Amino acid sequence: MRSPVLVSRTLERARLRGALEALGKGQGGLWVLRGDPGIGKSRLATALGAEATELGFEVLSGRAVPSGTPTPLRPLSEALLGWLRTHDVPDDRLLAPYLPTLARLAPQLGPVAPDGVSSVMLLGEGLLRLARTVPAPGMVLVVEDLHWADPETLALVEYLGDNTREVPLLVVVTSRLHESPAANELVTALEWRRSAETVDLLPMADEDVATMARACLDAEPSDEVVAWLQRYSAGYPLFVEEMLADLRDAGLLEGPLPVLVPRPFARSVEARLGEVGPAAREVAMAAAMLGPEFDWTLVAQALSLSDTEVAGALRQLRDQRLVVAASADRFVFRHALTREAVLSGLLAPERSRLAGLLAAALAGRSAESADDHLQLAELFEAAGDDERAVELWLTTARDAIDRGALASAREAIGRALQRSTPGSDLDSRDRKSTRLNSSHRCISYAVFC
Repeated sequence: MRSPVLVSRTLERARLRGALEALGKGQGGLWVLRGDPGIGKSRLATALGAEATELGFEVLSGRAVPSGTPTPLRPLSEALLGWLRTHDVPDDRLLAPYLPTLARLAPQLGPVAPDGVSSVMLLGEGLLRLARTVPAPGMVLVVEDLHWADPETLALVEYLGDNTREVPLLVVVTSRLHESPAANELVTALEWRRSAETVDLLPMADEDVATMARACLDAEPSDEVVAWLQRYSAGYPLFVEEMLADLRDAGLLEGPLPVLVPRPFARSVEARLGEVGPAAREVAMAAAMLGPEFDWTLVAQALSLSDTEVAGALRQLRDQRLVVAASADRFVFRHALTREAVLSGLLAPERSRLAGLLAAALAGRSAESADDHLQLAELFEAAGDDERAVELWLTTARDAIDRGALASAREAIGRALQRSTPGSDLDSRDRKSTRLNSSHRCISYAVFC
């Protein structure tokens, strides 16, 4: 499912439209669209390319790809080869000396320059000369996913950034913020010497999420669907589309809405967890059991980790953009879907073991608040300790009644009923069965009252 229109990005498009206007006057430049995966970098670059085409500019586009052995200059080769499928090389004396060098990117341009002659600098100069000699008023070169680019591509982008100011060549690159130190250092250096403009993309506002949902569905979504997207998509266009597609495929566009983690996002979180050590992964899984926000001291106590060990684990999780600090003693998952993605990767035995450790640690703190009772009830339930879970659900129900929150009390009683319904396994004469059946009678009396 894809949105047929580009939603929001009004200010960003206005800035890029200004760059196109300058290009029409013979002034180029380098623009970097930065942001997290799924934030809409490629959408914005595609929209810019379409607008440039309508204005009569030539548009070339290529992308870097993740690879253990990246192909040198792949994005530039893809861009030039794609353009040459429908265009001829200008017959111009200013360009002719650079054709052997450019042939390194596109062999149909003629004999390739000998090794040692075809430098990155000459390649960059060849592209600048090409932009000056095409019949169009200017050229737009889009380089996608700079964070995966090889060193030669980075060097070529740097040369172009430093030399496009008086040339009708607009270079637009997309890059993830925390993926490649080399790409980030390059962009920072170019910004410092004013050779690049950056556009940092932020999540969409709630009203834009609603607008995008209407565009994707070509219909008015229910208030429940819109609220669900606003809560879990984090304002990322890709997530809105993926989650709507999952709802449609599951037939849930009308009805109860579960938390469906977009598959690409779940794979991304799993990949980032694979980059951290065993202790950090254990901390992430335990923290996810506690909720979107968690007390790191409780996690450390449950897992028997020292302050130094848990600090090292949290630093790894922070560097992988999974958690951020909320206060001195609390951390939060970067957004709600991060936590849900971690939980979705837990096996039942892992979930039960961690819930038991966390419940024991929290119970040992003499917790008395209603929130603590609720969290303890959920943890004991996840750990399979029905007896403790029922007692705490009853305590939670009493807390809710004292606050006048009758709907919450009803839900807590329902949860207690689910865990204490008598059956063949609970009719034995052991102590646990007796207590559970006694709890069931107490709940029945509470419901009757």
